[in-house]
This record gives sequence, C-alpha cells and structure tokens, in this order.
Amino acid sequence: MPVNVRLFWWITVGIAVYSLTTAIWFATFSSAHELAALAKLSADIRVRAQHVDVISRLTASVIWGGVTVWFAWLAAYRRVDWARWIFALVFVAQRAIPFVIFFFYAPWPSFARRLSFAAENGFAQLRTDPVFDGLTALTILSIILVFSPNARPWFARRAARSAD
Repeated sequence: MPVNVRLFWWITVGIAVYSLTTAIWFATFSSAHELAALAKLSADIRVRAQHVDVISRLTASVIWGGVTVWFAWLAAYRRVDWARWIFALVFVAQRAIPFVIFFFYAPWPSFARRLSFAAENGFAQLRTDPVFDGLTALTILSIILVFSPNARPWFARRAARSAD
C-alpha cells in the first residue's frame, strides 16, 4: 500500500474516532446553554429531550463515522476506485448542503438580496470553530493524498487485475 493511501486511511480513522469521542463527550456533559434551555422545560419533557439528544448525537456520529470509514476502507484496502470518489463527493456535499439550503430558502427571490442578507446576517454570525476547520483541513488533505499521483497506480492495478 502506498504511503499516501496509508495516510489517507489513518487520517480518516482518526477523524471518525475523534468525532465519535466528542459526540459521547457532549452527550454526557451538556453545555451551560443547553442546560439553561432544558431547565425551562417540565421534568418529563426534559428527560425525553435529553434522551433524544443523546440518541440522535450518537446515532448520527456512528452512522457518519461508519460510512466514512467504510468508504475509506474500500479505497485503501480493497482498492475500489469508486469508493474514493464517493468519499470525496460526500465530503463536498456535507460542506455545500447548508449553503444550498440557505440560497434556496432565503426569504427574498433576488440573488443579490440573498447575498446581501447573507453578508449582513448569515456570514457575520457564523461561528468560527478551529476544531471543525482543522478536521475539514485534515479531510481535504486525506482526499488530496488518495488522489495523488503516488496513489493512482494502487487503484489502476486493481482495475487491471479485475479486467483480466
């Protein structure tokens, strides 16, 4: 296995493990903002809301992490070329969907108005998260590694072997 593909695999596994670990952490230890919001609810609704919060966080993390690691495993160990393409497309879709939703469901029909609305309200209020930005940068790095010239023969040999 080429070094670039091996790095792609371990970066992907590291990101998935980190994401699952943080989901467990935040499901266990709620933020002060969440606790204040929950305190306003009645006791029975509070318990159900906490339960749904934990289940939804963990379920989403396990599903996304599992799918991500599965595509990375197919690409790295089974040499499945389409898996690396799906991995890259899913990453782009995850990052693009919020912006697509915003531009389709903004309250004004004009694109210029949508853009000015985003500049005044949306983009200015976006919270910057260095960890999210770091994970995004690592994912981009792993995609670059798996599509690098060093990795191409790894997938070409599998395609040539299956064609025989």
